[in-house]
Amino acid sequence: MNVPRRLLADRGFTALSFVSVALISLVLVVVLVPMIYRGATAVVFRGTAAFRQMQFEMHDRGDPETVQAELAEVAKARAPAYDLLDRFGRGIDTEHLEDEARQVYQDVGKDLERQGIRGDERLEARRLARALRDALVEAFESSESDAAHERLAFVLSHENDDRIRGTSGERFFRMARDYGDLLKTVDLGRRDEYAQALAEVQDALTRLFGPRPGGDRSPLAMYRYGATRMDMAERALDDFLFAERWVNAASREALVRQRIPREEQFAGTPLAAIFPMVRENVEAMLRPRLTFYWQYLLDDSVPGHFFGGVGPEILGTLVITVLVLPVVIRASEEAIRAVPPAYKEAALALGAGRLRCFLTVQLPAALPGILTGVILSMSRAAGETAPILFTGAVSVGPALSVFDFGETSSGWFDWLFEPTRALSYGSYDLAVGDRVAAMVPHQQYGMVATLIVLVLFLNAAAIVIRWRISKRLRGQ
Repeated sequence: MNVPRRLLADRGFTALSFVSVALISLVLVVVLVPMIYRGATAVVFRGTAAFRQMQFEMHDRGDPETVQAELAEVAKARAPAYDLLDRFGRGIDTEHLEDEARQVYQDVGKDLERQGIRGDERLEARRLARALRDALVEAFESSESDAAHERLAFVLSHENDDRIRGTSGERFFRMARDYGDLLKTVDLGRRDEYAQALAEVQDALTRLFGPRPGGDRSPLAMYRYGATRMDMAERALDDFLFAERWVNAASREALVRQRIPREEQFAGTPLAAIFPMVRENVEAMLRPRLTFYWQYLLDDSVPGHFFGGVGPEILGTLVITVLVLPVVIRASEEAIRAVPPAYKEAALALGAGRLRCFLTVQLPAALPGILTGVILSMSRAAGETAPILFTGAVSVGPALSVFDFGETSSGWFDWLFEPTRALSYGSYDLAVGDRVAAMVPHQQYGMVATLIVLVLFLNAAAIVIRWRISKRLRGQ
């Protein structure tokens, strides 16, 4: 091959190598940038008042007076919605009304005893209270408006009866009036339909706002707070505003999914007003704020990764590299063997001993290859899932924070020999996890992005260290 053709071929191969590098870089950008961007949502997001409450209660972060003041403000904004829900719920789920009517009857007997009423007067008062109780219970149980109104009218006809005036029996009349007002807007024939839809509304509102003030709080963290992020809140709000139903289409045999505004479901009822109220005031009810949750890289998480960070997973990933030692040893051997024999021969010829020759000549020359092999082996171990799945990784297990060194009950040394969490296995566990994992996709994205950044960092560190040591060996 003549010189011009050789130059042309060299330039062509050089250009192809640059094009290959550019294509590979483009593919990496196309693949990695969306993953890292989504992973960043685990750190940067719009956190709600529930997030700040969770951080204060679980990690003691924030000023207690500020947190309590904010919770009081959101509770005030949510109170009208809860009032509408309670008023409507009393007409649909009437079991508690029946229980209240029975309790009133018992209280009437106590009041008569306390007032010292005896004999026939007491007996007549108890009979009237029992009749009013039974009429109310029948009205609550009735699925026909006319029958319910008839029983309520019977109750209200005794409103001025002196036999139970001044006793707890007066509550019978208040209950009758309240239920009568509700019957004006609620079709009792649709009570079962309303009950099912009401349960869905209450569930969506609980996921949006969390437990009601003063109510029982679940021991599970995922049910203890409302939506801590606006992306989670938007999903819960959509479930609150729309119902999904699978219905038969006129021209198709398969079922078709339809989104029905809940405002239409409850049209004509007092509850219809709750949906525009929440939609228009959701900012005041949640208090979203741009949040930089850098503690995600340090915090532990609750089971299922519903809340928290990946601190133990990062530490476990670094420690579990206690498994690529054979690869490191082999890489070190190859790096030492790659040192030119002339280096050793020159050192020995100048009078250096074998140990000194190895420590001052061969080892420094092999150090770039050794360090590169070590770091690349660590980055490979960080990304492995299948091998550690059956050796040392667990999805839920002991966690050692970067702040807990030496404070575990068994000590640092014992902890190193226990199963640990790892980013690779944690992301796999979330990917194949249950519905809880599906509710927090930002956690999976965050864990995968953290693993990618860690591997990229280790590889970049290998390149920089190799370049700097090589430069020093060349005397530059």
